[in-house]
Amino acid sequence: TISWQPELGLLALDADSFAICSALTNLLSQPSNTRELHTQKMMNRIFCCLLYAANAFQTPSPRAKRVVLHAEQRSSGGLRLLEWLPSQKALVSVAKFGWRTAWGIMMAELAPQSPEGAYVRPAPQKGSVNAPKLEDRDYVLYVGNACPWCHRTTIVRALRECQAMVKVVVMDDDPTKARRGGWSFTDAAPDPIWAAQDLKGVYDELGLEGRCTAPLLVASDGTFVSNESGDIVRALIEYKGSRANDADLRPAA
Repeated sequence: TISWQPELGLLALDADSFAICSALTNLLSQPSNTRELHTQKMMNRIFCCLLYAANAFQTPSPRAKRVVLHAEQRSSGGLRLLEWLPSQKALVSVAKFGWRTAWGIMMAELAPQSPEGAYVRPAPQKGSVNAPKLEDRDYVLYVGNACPWCHRTTIVRALRECQAMVKVVVMDDDPTKARRGGWSFTDAAPDPIWAAQDLKGVYDELGLEGRCTAPLLVASDGTFVSNESGDIVRALIEYKGSRANDADLRPAA
């Protein structure tokens, strides 16, 4: 027997009906061939749809509604803002405004943008009209894998085969660890000159202010060379010393 319980708003099955449903479910789960499998799946779906429809077309009683409401109140969390706010629209609008404002501030700090949304790289703190001249000495190039401007410098370094002259330190792009820019050092690749915690520490040692950007090229004795990728690329290309090959990477005029 399958009966409707109006006080609970649910279908009720007696012991015999429940046993029959269980046996039917077990039977449907044991096909013997492909055709029977298809037939049994269809029967199972029809059986489930009938049970669902029987529940859906019944009108829950007031008591059932109270039971459901009481359960929802007990399991509900949060600040219950919708219980005293005049409109759900107001809550959604305020949440959207707060999220967009916080996101805009964060992106403006971590990734400056134009009004159209395009990324705008900050100007170098010590840009130069002409590329610096590299000498036969050791240098340290601070880069990060997430930065395309860093990639261009490491590509030219590899093409000129000057790895022995220019040591690369790959930084971690974790803004939760770093200050003023997002670049920090790891145990696997520490700062070889000042043992700084992050790129801000290096910039502080160099007396640079503002946003801490990469790539950054520094002589091994701590002398600042450049933090503009174009200048670093040109310096590596124009280097004529003995610690690099003679590859000419400049395009033909």
